[in-house]
Amino acid sequence: MLTIHKRNLNLNLSALKHSCYLCNTQIQQECRGFEQPVGGTSIPTGLSKHYNIFTSTLPGFFEVHKEISKAFQEIKHDTTLSYWIVGWLNVWPNKGKVLPWHGHHSSCGNDDNQFHGYLGVDCEPNSVTEYRLQGTTDIIETVKNKNNQLVIASSGGIEHRTSDWIEDFPRITIAFMIQPIETVMGDVGNRLNYYIPV
Repeated sequence: MLTIHKRNLNLNLSALKHSCYLCNTQIQQECRGFEQPVGGTSIPTGLSKHYNIFTSTLPGFFEVHKEISKAFQEIKHDTTLSYWIVGWLNVWPNKGKVLPWHGHHSSCGNDDNQFHGYLGVDCEPNSVTEYRLQGTTDIIETVKNKNNQLVIASSGGIEHRTSDWIEDFPRITIAFMIQPIETVMGDVGNRLNYYIPV
């Protein structure tokens, strides 16, 4: 069954939110001309395969990476493997937008050792994330999203979605995938890529 790991952090969310807005603008400028997001997806989410937020030097992102690394060490995983991480920014600017059912996993197998997670930056008060087994319709877990809450779960065979956003301000989270280097190599090979060690 799905185990969801939650940890409340003590990050400076005011500074991190400011960095997220700056990064949102930077992504749209530097990734101009790249493949655009499909309908319903925020621009930095849709362009996520073109950057890794944890390589940004804007204040706060390095601290988020450190907190994820610490939390990951406490999660059951195959410690003989080398794990790498890629992260992206989710900025949902409009009311009613929803992140539909989707999964995060490599095409190279090893599902038991792939993880997805996110940090709530500005996602209160009425946001939840629901989880289900791939190919089913029954919701198996629901997480009430909170600011400064780090959530990590196995991504193998799992799908999730985010509830409709009803607030007048943008919903902001930082999402990420953690996977073994073997699956990264299977996905991108020896080409330059945007994963970094976790």
